[in-house]
Amino acid sequence: MRNILAACVRTNGKVDQEMGHAVVIYDARNPKFQKNGEAYSIFEDTRYYLRNPKNLRKCSWQKLIDHIRHKGEMGWLTEQLSFKYGI
Repeated sequence: MRNILAACVRTNGKVDQEMGHAVVIYDARNPKFQKNGEAYSIFEDTRYYLRNPKNLRKCSWQKLIDHIRHKGEMGWLTEQLSFKYGI
């Protein structure tokens, strides 16, 4: 999480409150991202301490790929992800 949040820091060391947004993309099959899992807890704790918790979001690869499939775009990518990772 620390590395993701570092993306919001300007070169002068100050945090950009307006433009600092981050999305964590994770595999929904990973038990660490399930409720009460280690990664899930770290994500929730980090959001809690942000001035604007909506600036940190998460999305599973599965939801992302389902959305791409629904739009009917990038079939080559979704086929390869299905083949390689079973998503």
